[in-house]
Amino acid sequence: MNAFLRNLRLALRQFGLRPGLWGAIVVTLALGIGANAAVFHVFERLMLAALPFPEGERLVAVYNSYPKNNLEVAGTSVPDYFDRVEQAKSLESLAMFNNLGMNLTGAGATERLRALRTTPSLFDVLRVRPALGRGFHADEAVAGGPKVVILTHALWLSRFNGAADTIGRNIEVDGETWQVIGVMPAGFRVPTQEADILVPFQLAPEQRSDNERGNEYSSSIGRLAPGATLEGLNAELDAIVKRTADRLPADYKAFYEQSGFTGIARDLREFVVGDIGQTLWTLQLATLLVLLIACANVANLLLAQNIARSREFAVRSAIGAVRAQLVRQTLTETAVAALIGGMIFAGNLQALQGFLSLISVLEFFGLMVATWLAYILVADPAGAPRLPGVLGEIQAEREPKVNPLEEVRKARAQQVPAPENHAAHPLNRQVQMSTRVETFGKILNVKQAASFMNLPEPAIVGMIHEGQLPAVRTGGDYAIARSRLEEIKSNGRVDLGD
Repeated sequence: MNAFLRNLRLALRQFGLRPGLWGAIVVTLALGIGANAAVFHVFERLMLAALPFPEGERLVAVYNSYPKNNLEVAGTSVPDYFDRVEQAKSLESLAMFNNLGMNLTGAGATERLRALRTTPSLFDVLRVRPALGRGFHADEAVAGGPKVVILTHALWLSRFNGAADTIGRNIEVDGETWQVIGVMPAGFRVPTQEADILVPFQLAPEQRSDNERGNEYSSSIGRLAPGATLEGLNAELDAIVKRTADRLPADYKAFYEQSGFTGIARDLREFVVGDIGQTLWTLQLATLLVLLIACANVANLLLAQNIARSREFAVRSAIGAVRAQLVRQTLTETAVAALIGGMIFAGNLQALQGFLSLISVLEFFGLMVATWLAYILVADPAGAPRLPGVLGEIQAEREPKVNPLEEVRKARAQQVPAPENHAAHPLNRQVQMSTRVETFGKILNVKQAASFMNLPEPAIVGMIHEGQLPAVRTGGDYAIARSRLEEIKSNGRVDLGD
């Protein structure tokens, strides 16, 4: 935990040192992650999430179809509905409904309502019961039956203030008195319809006659029986149509054959999503591609940043930082940037879940690879494994002919350690350095380097600060590789500034 907090603190410090660079990284990630989170939220709700009903995978849409007349999806007539209720053994239950507009009058302003007229079996199909009160009874679904109504939770709150005594109250709808018998749970919605109130589908006997075939103004959804399949149900629906055609007059049968009339059952989710499903898949893949492009841009920015930080990595490596520590630090920086970018567009929990989904895993994996490559190419090209192709050429170009940092490591490894209590005292650090220089002669301090180069000590310090002379900070002095001084001296490349 301490290591993580230290890496986090250093990451935030880097943000402060290079606000422009990290701002560009955060904005790039925010755009890519935000687009993916928004699209994935819709994609997940429509394509992946389960329907909000118990055993929703068993729900099917049942409708008529006239494929030879280019009418793939039609409604359901009342006689067709009863044929399927009575003969389709693959259906556990089937409901029929349609929508209509009604006016709520009485106390308060007149309000136009969306009414769902349904058979009582809807509650069995969806396996949802009113939160208050009861559903419809069979005797309420016949012509002339009692005028009863079930309110949605939203209307109950907005119009009746959530009053418990609403059940049993009489309200005025379309100029007639209706009794409130129930209130549906919050969030209830029939998959293919919007509604404010539910009223019973009151059917007269003549509506079940063959003369009503073709009046397909209703929809129907059903629930498959346990063990039944969609293929088996479709075979039953086709057989029902053929049996019906055989008993009807010849003109009915001719029309059925000419139009290809049949009954179709389809998974309810697929029916609701329809052709938009393919569009959603395409849109999700397109936004994922945008995110990958954003990650490529971020990788370029990180590579540029790590090139600028190559001296920092080299010094940290020389004084004891192992490769894992440097990689862990850079990964912490990119992870914090990705989290900030994601949170900018994660305005709600569901969008945040989309951000933390597979998309984020791919994005974070891409950043890890980019960071690892940047480290190999910049921080330690000599000690890293050889990369293939163009990357290997870049890596070879960045390998120094003389690696002063490696000499510092070797000198330190060969150093004779002093007693622990003696070496730990800060006053003895200079003595330890002098011992190393006298023993091996490869590592010089500032004074010795100045004497070797015939330069004043401030000039040596200035070369170190300007980045011309690699050195390692040791107590109040610097450790400088003699081989590097010899190379600079032989090349005559000494820039003392203005």
